[in-house]
Amino acid sequence: MSNIHFFDSASNPKLEAYQNLKDAGRLKREGRFITEGRYVTERLLLSDYDTESLLISENRVESFRDDLQCDVPSDVPVYVLPEKEIEELVGFQFHRGILGCGKRGLNLDIENILPSSEEPLLLSICPDVGQAENLGQIIRSSRAFGVDALILGESCCDPFSRRALRVSMGNALYLPIYTSSNIAHDLAHLKVDWGIELVGTTLDEEALSLPETQFHSRVGLIFGNESKGMRQEVKDLCDHLVTIPMQTGMDSLNVGVAAGIFLYQVANEKVVEIPE
Repeated sequence: MSNIHFFDSASNPKLEAYQNLKDAGRLKREGRFITEGRYVTERLLLSDYDTESLLISENRVESFRDDLQCDVPSDVPVYVLPEKEIEELVGFQFHRGILGCGKRGLNLDIENILPSSEEPLLLSICPDVGQAENLGQIIRSSRAFGVDALILGESCCDPFSRRALRVSMGNALYLPIYTSSNIAHDLAHLKVDWGIELVGTTLDEEALSLPETQFHSRVGLIFGNESKGMRQEVKDLCDHLVTIPMQTGMDSLNVGVAAGIFLYQVANEKVVEIPE
């Protein structure tokens, strides 16, 4: 392949995108993201996101084309380095064989990622989810259960961080995502202008029980922060609060696990009216 380039040093300027990957803020400022491993990198190559380059370890160069279940476009350079040089370059032990560098898209207006106001709609809304693993789980479940878009608050973690992409198995690349600069304003907009029923997921004893709740055809499920739950201004905007009933002595579920349960229930709900 003419697009394979062999380097023997991590200092080559063409490898700049992969330098010190622990500095996630740099990648975000540069409009880039990094995929790790075959599966997530395949999904980058097959997505609508532009692939800037690939980086593979020298001991994988003979097999990587067979490992990947898709073609690498001829205009995407494939950089090859000895594994020790890759570890020096990226700043951690490297065992996954392949990295990809993608280009982030623009943060579209919320109207650009939502379907018609007359269609059924399911949104995942994360105002303050702070851990990449949890957000990755929510993204993966959202894609599995037919969520139309993911709405993130201004303090939510990055859905294109290496860890979030890895846990989501690259599904962030196939789910419309909008990052709000004022989540309370945008939630009010969704209620008033888009007719979306906002349902807060909570541990409150007064909340509706999930198995007994009937959902509207246009619903936004709101998942709170891992330790603090929903901030009050978000909770005040909710039309309803819903909880998962659990055994006595069990205080909570991980937000990523809980989101999967809520999304499964809503996606399979046939009734379209929420009781008062």
